[in-house]
Amino acid sequence: KRRFIPTFCFLMFLIPLAIATFLSIDQEQSLVQLRLFLSYFVIFVSIRTIFPTLKSKELLTTYYLLLTTILSFISLYNILIRHYVSLKDLSFLWVYFGHNHLSALLIFAIPFCLYFLSIYWKTIKVRILILAISILLLTSLLFTFSIGAMIMLAISISVVWFIFNKTVSLGKSFLIVFFITIIFSLTSLFVFSMTKGIKDLNFWKNPTTNITGRFTYWQIAFDNFVQKPFTGSGLDTFRIVNKNSKNFSTYTHNFFIQMLSDSGIFGFVTSISLIGAVLWHGYNTIKTTSAKRERLFYLSLIVGLISSTLLATIDFDWHLPTVFLFFWIFAGILSVRSESKDYAN
Repeated sequence: KRRFIPTFCFLMFLIPLAIATFLSIDQEQSLVQLRLFLSYFVIFVSIRTIFPTLKSKELLTTYYLLLTTILSFISLYNILIRHYVSLKDLSFLWVYFGHNHLSALLIFAIPFCLYFLSIYWKTIKVRILILAISILLLTSLLFTFSIGAMIMLAISISVVWFIFNKTVSLGKSFLIVFFITIIFSLTSLFVFSMTKGIKDLNFWKNPTTNITGRFTYWQIAFDNFVQKPFTGSGLDTFRIVNKNSKNFSTYTHNFFIQMLSDSGIFGFVTSISLIGAVLWHGYNTIKTTSAKRERLFYLSLIVGLISSTLLATIDFDWHLPTVFLFFWIFAGILSVRSESKDYAN
C-alpha cells in the first residue's frame, strides 16, 4: 500500500494545477504546462511496468549514460574548442548565461557511473571503460560551470552516504579511484583556466548579482501569491508577472516558489508533499531491499533524485521538459522493487 502514496500525492498535486489553469491569466500557456504535468504523471505510474526487472532498469540507465556521454563530447567541443557562448539559445550543448544545463542531466549520470563501477570493478575491460566515461562526465560537469549542480551533487552523495553507510560498503579501491577522478577533473579545469583563460569565454558574472537576482524573483513571486493566494496566476505565468521587472526572468529559479506563484498555497503544499513522498518512498525501498546489487542501483537513483530536487530550489531545470521527464522516469523505477532476481546477491 505504501507504494501508492506518491501516486496519490501526484493526483492531489494535479488538482490545484487544473484549477489554476482554469483561472489563469494566460489559459493557453497554462494549458500547455498542465498537459506536461499530466504526461509526467502517466510516465511516473506506467514506467514501473515497462522496466519491471533490475536488468531492464540497468539497460535504461546504460542508454542514459550513452546519451549524456555523447552530449558531453559535444558540449566540451563547443566550450574548449569553439569557445561558444549563447545568450539566446538554451541548450545542453553550450554555455548559456554562465552555465550549461547539461549539468542537470549529469547529476543523474555520474551516480550511475559509480554504480556500474562498483558492480563491474573486477572486470578489467569494463572497469577501464566505465572509468573513462566517469572522467569524461565529471570533466564535463566542471565545464558546465554550474556551481549549483556541483554543490548539490556533493551534498546529495554526502547525505546518502551518511544515511546508508552501514547498508552497503563500496570498498577502498573504489573510493580511491573516485577521488583520483575528481582530482583529475579539477586539474583539467585549472590547466584550462591558466592556458586559455576562463574569462575569455566572456560569460562570468558576479556571484552576488546572481544571488540578488534570485531573491528578487522570489520576492516578485511571493507578492503575486499574496494577490492570489488560493489559485495563483496560472501555470507558467511568472513571465507575465515579472515582465515589468528590471531583472527579468521567465522563471523564479525555484520550482516550489514558482508553484506558490502559479498555483497558490495548495499547489505549493502539494508540490512539496509530492516530492517528499517520492524521496521518502525511495528511502523505504532501499531500506527494505535485501539484494545488494539492487540496493546499490537504488542508491544511485536516489542520489540523482536528491541532487535534482536540491538544484530545483536555485535554478529552473525542472521547467525544461527533458530534465523533468527523466526525473519522473527515475522516480518511477525507484518506486517499486524489481519483480525478479536477475542477479545473485
